[in-house]
Amino acid sequence: DAFGLDLPPLKERFERLEESLAYIRAIVDGRGTLDGDHYTLARDDVQPTGTPGLQIVVGGSGPSKTPRLAGTYADEYNMFVTDADTLAARRSTMAAAAEAAGRDPESILISLAGPAMVFEDEGDHQADLARRAERREMDLDDYVAMLDERNVPHGTPAAAREAIERMESLGVSRYYIQEYAPLDDVHLDRMEVTFGALKD
Repeated sequence: DAFGLDLPPLKERFERLEESLAYIRAIVDGRGTLDGDHYTLARDDVQPTGTPGLQIVVGGSGPSKTPRLAGTYADEYNMFVTDADTLAARRSTMAAAAEAAGRDPESILISLAGPAMVFEDEGDHQADLARRAERREMDLDDYVAMLDERNVPHGTPAAAREAIERMESLGVSRYYIQEYAPLDDVHLDRMEVTFGALKD
């Protein structure tokens, strides 16, 4: 209301999102037409074509719509950190959608986003965990169990690397560090040293 923008019902917003993805996919690939309910692309030789290497990323945490859209249209499927079973279910839904669209599911990069807490000193690590658990109004042991279940990198550099490697074993190829609290240069440098040797 404040900006005077139309906000259709959720169903229509998802319909528009899907048509937008189909439109963008056609532009990026430099081929295809679209005759949708909301958007139209009337020629299949759009010039200029998409920039080479331009990637479509679809992200979200839903169990069905987001993975289906990612499998159908995206080059990368991104979600917030989650447990192995949930990740496997979403990947399966994404793969089925990719195959239905005639795409290779293995060509779609899987990425996660979440925190990363890397400390040289275990005392500093435990103090940080306690602060984060308190902010979430969680018991410390429950908070740590949640981090471990989701393979969130935390602890010493070696432990953080192990968490990333576990993610990789689950099919995750990229991890975006998503922190809401300010990070000082020392922490950023430590994360770069810890994760810099890894593939992504």
